[in-house]
Amino acid sequence: MTVHALEAARRLAPRLAARAADHDRDGSFPVDDFADLREAGLFGLMVPRELGGLGATFAEYAAVATELARGNGATALVFNMHASVTGALGAVTEELAEALGVPEEALAARDRLLRAAAEGAWYAVAMSERGAGARLSQLSTVYQPVEGGWHLKGSKTFCSGAGHPDGYLVAARSATDQSVVSQFLVPAGEGLTVEPTWDSLGMRATSSHDLHLDVTVPADRLLGGVEGLALVVAQLMPHWLVASYAAVYVGVARAAIDAAAEHLNARNLAGLPAVRARLGRADAAVAAAELVVAEAARRDRRDLPYFRLPHVGLAGLLHLLRDEPRLQTFVERELGGLLAYDAQHPREQLLGTLRAYLEQGRNKSAAAAAAHLSRPAFYERLARIGRILDVDLDSVEQCLSLHVALLALDAVRTP
Repeated sequence: MTVHALEAARRLAPRLAARAADHDRDGSFPVDDFADLREAGLFGLMVPRELGGLGATFAEYAAVATELARGNGATALVFNMHASVTGALGAVTEELAEALGVPEEALAARDRLLRAAAEGAWYAVAMSERGAGARLSQLSTVYQPVEGGWHLKGSKTFCSGAGHPDGYLVAARSATDQSVVSQFLVPAGEGLTVEPTWDSLGMRATSSHDLHLDVTVPADRLLGGVEGLALVVAQLMPHWLVASYAAVYVGVARAAIDAAAEHLNARNLAGLPAVRARLGRADAAVAAAELVVAEAARRDRRDLPYFRLPHVGLAGLLHLLRDEPRLQTFVERELGGLLAYDAQHPREQLLGTLRAYLEQGRNKSAAAAAAHLSRPAFYERLARIGRILDVDLDSVEQCLSLHVALLALDAVRTP
């Protein structure tokens, strides 16, 4: 994949650059750029090979994005949104789908969306809202089930490519349970209205306008086929929220260095020692950033436990769900009494005693040693914990619930 896609990006970059100034001056969307991307097959960059795509790794995507950004940063940013949608969808393995409870028909719908991308469709992202940003727990866009599908209503802002894609990834909260956030792939067309609001110097061509939704979509446009997966999936795939943007901006920075060198050479200033030193420092800084982004992207699946739940484990899964209100309620119900006691008796810290007991597999002697307490003192503390929480610490079931609550507490406390 790397050779084909990377060469295509390098070949396209001068074309994108030739159009960039006009699009930014006029605030027009680079339609021709996206026609070129489609013709080069780059909309299928992150689509698995078995679905007709190029099957790129994240590191390969980062290299392509950097090259495209050297041509036109606006085009590369909008393309990044499409890649993040297809990349996230394509990275949901059968193993992960089973763990999340994704039904077979939802996987089939996912595959149809990915095949469409490989054939030339492209998708935008409609997440952010005024006053909420991209914080999923504070969205005002809502959805509810209707006959034959789902009805979504709300407004999005900073929707890059608004008015041009074949569909939009939309996050919305359930109208009946505001703690449930789901994602939909909403087809472009009736029920969607673009409000021109975007006028950002240097990035006007992203057309990141507001998008208003009052639309009904088919049932299979609920991504994953299960409500409430948005928060989990977003945190399973954080590289699309950070590193993919970094790849684009590194390309923009490299283009700025190239433009500066061209300008200095045209004015016969490149030979001045002070000028050469400043340009050299800037070039070195960008080169360092390129290496950092490339290395971070390379480590995506090999070193980071984001995609396979057996690698994430229970603690990792709870960390992914740490903003879920029901998880916080569970922690308060299981450990609230003990937390309140420790707050009033800071020298005792019975939570640490409970943690030692559970982490040592309920072996009281080993736990006492781990807690640096005599066995009588440790046993007395265990008895007190049992009274405070009204639990039987010899019960495997109750101890399992407490252990999960401790892991959940750690997750909630971790930023």
